[in-house]
Amino acid sequence: MIQADLSPFNNAVLHLKESHITFHTYIEDILNNFLIVRLELHISSCSESNVFNSLPEIISLNNQKNDVDKVEPHLINIDYLLRGAKHNPSTKQVIK
Repeated sequence: MIQADLSPFNNAVLHLKESHITFHTYIEDILNNFLIVRLELHISSCSESNVFNSLPEIISLNNQKNDVDKVEPHLINIDYLLRGAKHNPSTKQVIK
């Protein structure tokens, strides 16, 4: 994995062996001096690996104190997309 000092930025890309993770942050809304900030993670894989297996390494779902390097979201919305000719129902040939 490639890591960098991302503190001055609000976007980043991490390249893995056959995958990549991107994250984007932006202000969703401002309500009476209260910011609603959105963090979007995009996890993509070119392999047969299940990207959902990476979520416990990134997101703290149990609010445990030892998860200081993980995101603790108040709300999670998951979209799952299959892309490419391999997943096209009209394509009879599977590309490997």
